[in-house]
Amino acid sequence: MATQTSSGGGDGSGAQQPSPPAPSAIFIQRDFSKGTTPRFATTLPQQLASKISAEQFAHAITQINDVFEEAEAPSLSLYMTNVLSCLTGHLLQFCVENPYEKRFREVSALTEQLNQQVFGPKGLRMVDPLRRGLRAIEIQVLNVAV
Repeated sequence: MATQTSSGGGDGSGAQQPSPPAPSAIFIQRDFSKGTTPRFATTLPQQLASKISAEQFAHAITQINDVFEEAEAPSLSLYMTNVLSCLTGHLLQFCVENPYEKRFREVSALTEQLNQQVFGPKGLRMVDPLRRGLRAIEIQVLNVAV
C-alpha cells in the first residue's frame, strides 16, 4: 500500500504531518538509605552518561536533596507553629505559611534554575519532583540537536 503525501495547499485532505517523537524519560529513584526524608539517588544513570558529567548530575541532585533535608530539620519555629496550630484548631494554617510549602516552592524554583543552567544546554529537562509525588525525579531526553 502506498503512502499518501500532501502536495501543499494546506486543506487537510493529505496525509497527516508526523508529530515529533515524545522525549524519552529516565527516572531517578528515591534513596531510602537515610530514612523517609525525600532524597534521591545521586549516581548517574548509564543512559545519561553521554549527556552530562557524573559530577554535574550529582551536584544537581544533591542541591535538591539538601532542600528536602532542610525542610525536615527540627527547629524552634517549626515546633511553635505546630503548637499554635493545634491551639487554634488548625485555623493558623490559613494565616501562616506551612514550612513545607515554602520548601516546595524552593524545589520548584531550583528545578527551573537547573533546567536553564545545567540540563537544558545538554538537551535534557528535569521534571519538578513534586509533579511525580516525590517518588522519583524524571529526566527527559529532549529530541533536539545539541
